[in-house]
Amino acid sequence: MLRVQPELARQYEQQGYWENVSFHGYLRRNAQRTPDRLAVIDSHASVTWAQLLDRVDRTATGLLALGIRAGDTVGLQIPNRIEFFDVRFALVRIGVRALTLAPDLRDKELAGALQNSQCRALISLSDYRGFDHRAMFERLQPQVPSLQWYVLADASAESGLPSLRQWLQSPADHARLAQVPELPAQEVDLLMMTSGTTGLPKLCGRTPNVFAYRARGMDERIGLRAEDRLLSLAPITQGVGQLFGLACTLVAGATVVLLEKFDADEAVEAIARKQVTMIAGVPTHVLRMMASPAMEHADLSRLRLIVTGAAACPPAKQREIEERFGCPTLNYYGMGEIGIPAIPRAGDPPAIRHETSGPMIDGMELRVVDDLGNDLPPGERGELLVRGPAASSGYLGDDEGNARLFDAQGWAHSGDLGYLDAGGVLHIAGRKKDLIIRGGLNIVPKELEDLISTHPAVRQVAVIGVPDVELGERACAVASMRPGHSIDLPGLIAFIKERGISTYKLPERLEIQDDLPLNPIGKVDVRAIKAQMAEKDKQGQT
Repeated sequence: MLRVQPELARQYEQQGYWENVSFHGYLRRNAQRTPDRLAVIDSHASVTWAQLLDRVDRTATGLLALGIRAGDTVGLQIPNRIEFFDVRFALVRIGVRALTLAPDLRDKELAGALQNSQCRALISLSDYRGFDHRAMFERLQPQVPSLQWYVLADASAESGLPSLRQWLQSPADHARLAQVPELPAQEVDLLMMTSGTTGLPKLCGRTPNVFAYRARGMDERIGLRAEDRLLSLAPITQGVGQLFGLACTLVAGATVVLLEKFDADEAVEAIARKQVTMIAGVPTHVLRMMASPAMEHADLSRLRLIVTGAAACPPAKQREIEERFGCPTLNYYGMGEIGIPAIPRAGDPPAIRHETSGPMIDGMELRVVDDLGNDLPPGERGELLVRGPAASSGYLGDDEGNARLFDAQGWAHSGDLGYLDAGGVLHIAGRKKDLIIRGGLNIVPKELEDLISTHPAVRQVAVIGVPDVELGERACAVASMRPGHSIDLPGLIAFIKERGISTYKLPERLEIQDDLPLNPIGKVDVRAIKAQMAEKDKQGQT
């Protein structure tokens, strides 16, 4: 695991970018300032800030009694429920690092993460959506020497296993807790699995200083206030979900509204029922909500902003979202490894909110370089290198990966293409590795995706390169349709030509799917699409 270079860390602290406050510290602050304000509303219950602090202290007492100690790592495989907050904050309180794991991860995916982190305990629901997590733990334990305890987040002591419910029914031992130091804000308190769209998942480390800085920057740009209720749609174990569902609302003292499992109809109905003022998720979540029949009678009067991230949202789709929901929308750029260097402001004009990633966040630095590492002037597209208080601590146990990610000066190589315009606004062109090279000419998938998304029949699209003997690669558009609509390749090409694009960039293949595959956080899984097309082509040759 990397540490931020000491001189940069001192600089960030002196400039006030890092406040050196733990997440438990923010929780105590909110419980003191607004004890009766709701902190979390999930699909089953709700808790105030004061109630959450009490639950966290009880949970921390239970973890200590179990044998968990400072310096340990504990895995959380809990969906979008209040219990996630109980454990996440309790671990910080007793100096323990959290490994957050999506509830739908299984044996093969978990084994490496548990081994790499030397995880001491795993906490999950006993049975979630028909899957037996307890049985999976019993299969995993022989493979992970450090793994000692399994804790149920949803069962009583009658199960014969330690349980969160049992801890919450017992008083907190404040005298013992007073003797246990919290995990310092400059230490890694969180390990999170990367989304895995670029290869095998890695464990990325973040500190409270880094996450709180990201949250403050986001809160300032979107105008999140303590009085707001933010509906966070992504899994809280992952980047977008934990940023909005935990960090942004915690730092602002606002209320987070959660759905245990995303459902478009339920999400739309929750806006009025739970008095939601903001929505945050990946573009797929909002696009599916927009198509929900529940929109026909939805009361959206309190809603004032929709924020999407983790994947690009084409300008045409953002305009549709604004028209359908009746409030502004913005799409931000960021990565778990490098943070969020730039964000549009909620009050920016549509051209900024829809077509760019906005101006840089105070404290973040950006370089745009060519293939040789030379800096490029404003307006010229190149790879984005990022440095600043939002950068992660790198990958756990992966020195080679860290060396590829960070250079000696602390610049993180994003692998993304983009440019800064003369006004200092960031524009994203897509992933460097996703470039399609057709006969020696580069095709940027995002350019085609943005154009195709303006077609009235298209709900969602991804453009990939497929192998070609003559040209190396050709562009293939994989799309899902709006209900009752259809399109063929000649019609799509005619539509794109009308928008004035070079003929070599035109897609030469069109595949229609009911729904595009998604990764655990809900963004389109390009790697899975490429695998599907490769398998389809392989079968076609046999």
